[in-house]
Amino acid sequence: MKNTCHAGLVNYCVPAGEARLKALELARDINQKGPLALRMAKRAIDQGVELDTESGLALEWDCYEQLLDTKDRVEGLAAFAERRKPQYKGE
Repeated sequence: MKNTCHAGLVNYCVPAGEARLKALELARDINQKGPLALRMAKRAIDQGVELDTESGLALEWDCYEQLLDTKDRVEGLAAFAERRKPQYKGE
């Protein structure tokens, strides 16, 4: 029988005692993302966990729409196209 990591139910499997180090690594990676996008993702998760599917999808769409006209979104797209690390400013 496959373990949960191979079954696709988790993103990472680490040896016993290494979970904290992996969590810190992931936190550092996440912290490099756009602050506005992170704020909206946290909102969608925090509020969406209590909602039915339809309401949760509406919340996600609302969060996404709030990012469409931001300078950070434009910077992220430009950085991707130019193959460079984005310089987010929270705008």
